[in-house]
Parts: sequence; C-alpha cells; structure tokens
Amino acid sequence: MVVQHWTRFLMKRLGRYLIRFLLLVGVCLLLLAILLQTQWLRRVLADRILETVNASIHGRLETGEIRGTLYSTIDLRDVRLLLDKDTVAVAQRISISYEI
Repeated sequence: MVVQHWTRFLMKRLGRYLIRFLLLVGVCLLLLAILLQTQWLRRVLADRILETVNASIHGRLETGEIRGTLYSTIDLRDVRLLLDKDTVAVAQRISISYEI
C-alpha cells in the first residue's frame, strides 16, 4: 500500500517536471524561430559563415544585404569576391534554396 502511494506520488511529480521541461523547450524553439527572422541574427550568422569561408579560400568574400527565411532560402545581395585588393567576381544577387 505504501509502495503504491509513493509510486503514484513520484509519477505525478515526474509528469509535472516533464510537462514543464517540454514547455520550456517549446518556448525556446519559438524564440529561436522568431530570432531567425531578424536582420540582426541573419547578419551574425552571415558573419560567422563568411569568416569560415574566408579562412578556407585565398581571397575574401563580402556580402551586403541578407534576405530569406533561413528555413529554406537565403538571398545574398551585393556579393563580391576579392583577391588581395582586386575584385574577381561581383553578383547583385545569389539565391540559395535548401530543405531542412
């Protein structure tokens, strides 16, 4: 009898913690989805990506504006590829589509 009482008590408590945890994860995912739509986070992500790309090439890749949803499409505007101080390539727009 006492074991059943403790088992029920622990299951209720575990259920509450699980619900709170799932709600917290849901709120965090919602905030991330909202942040991914901001120009600020797009710029931060683009800067990180450009740092990685520039470290692996013998030139420098620059971009102006970043558009898109980041869930399926990224549009880069005013893209330039520089080698030393010379411009090697220029594109008004580069669009990348993908599926997550």
